[in-house]
Amino acid sequence: MHQLNPNVVASDYFRIKGQDMISATPVEKGNRGGLLTRAWKGYCAAALIQTVAMLIALVSEAGQEEWLQANRVKLRPGGFDGQTLITMEIGQGGDVWIRQEAKEKDRVAALTLLLVGGKAVAVAGGELRSGAELDILDRVGLQLQLVEHLMGRAYPDGPASVNGHEKIAVQEKKEPIQIGTTGARGYFSPPWSVVGQATPLATGKVGFDFTFSFATEKSKEKADKKTKKKKANELKFAGIWQRDPRAPNFDDRLPLAGWKIYLLGTRDDEHTPQYGAVPTETYKTLGDLRRALQTQP
Repeated sequence: MHQLNPNVVASDYFRIKGQDMISATPVEKGNRGGLLTRAWKGYCAAALIQTVAMLIALVSEAGQEEWLQANRVKLRPGGFDGQTLITMEIGQGGDVWIRQEAKEKDRVAALTLLLVGGKAVAVAGGELRSGAELDILDRVGLQLQLVEHLMGRAYPDGPASVNGHEKIAVQEKKEPIQIGTTGARGYFSPPWSVVGQATPLATGKVGFDFTFSFATEKSKEKADKKTKKKKANELKFAGIWQRDPRAPNFDDRLPLAGWKIYLLGTRDDEHTPQYGAVPTETYKTLGDLRRALQTQP
C-alpha cells in the first residue's frame, strides 16, 4: 500500500490562493513642464484620478471576492440539459459535502463525498476508482472555481448587484483564466467569453445559466488545421449560488458506517512526488475520524 506524507496535506483542498484579481492601473500624470501652478494642479488632478481608480478597483476586487464565499451551491454541468447534478455544502476548516447524482439509463446513480479538514475524504454510495481517487474532487473543485470566476467577471460588484432577470455578456481578449485545487490545475487561454443570464432568488442566493466559450490550445489548434476540423470549445453551466448566513455544520455524531475512508497526501514511494489518496481504516462517526486526523503530525 502507498504511504502518504501528512506534512504536505492541504488545509483547504478546493481553493488555491493567488488567483488573478483586478488591480488598479497607475494614471499618467501628464506634462511636467510649464508653470509651477499648472504642474501642481496637474499633479493634484492626476493623483485624484489615480485615487478614484484605485478605490473603484478595490471595490470591484471586494465584490469579486464575495463570489468566492459561497457555502451552498447546486451545479449542473451541461446546463439544464446536463445529466449530472452536483450539490455542495462548504463548511469551516476545509469540510466540504458533495453529492453527485448522475442519470444512467433508467436510474440515478448517487455518490456522496465528505472532505474532512482537507486531509481525508469519506465516500458513500460507491468507491473511488483506483489510481484516480481525486478525479471527482478535482473536477468539482475546478468547475466551482470557474463558475465563481465567471460570475465575478460578469458582476464585479458582487452577488447583490444582480438585479432582476439580467443578461450575462463578458468578453476577454487578453487575460487567461487560471484555477486550481491541491491536486489539479485549470487554464483557459484568451480570447474567451461568457453569455447567459442570472437571477436573484433571495438575499445571498443567485440562479445562473450560461455558456462559456474559450480559445483552442495552440497544439490542438495546429492539429485541427491539419484535419481541417474546427470545433468550438464550449462549457455550459446552470445552477444556484448561495451564501447562507448559517454556514453548513457537519456534526461529530454523523455515522460513517459503510463509508469508505481515504487519506489525502503525497505518495512517498513515487519517483516523482504525487498528490493522491489511499484507503484507510473505517471509523464509526465523523468525530472519530476528526480525532484520528488531529493525531497526524
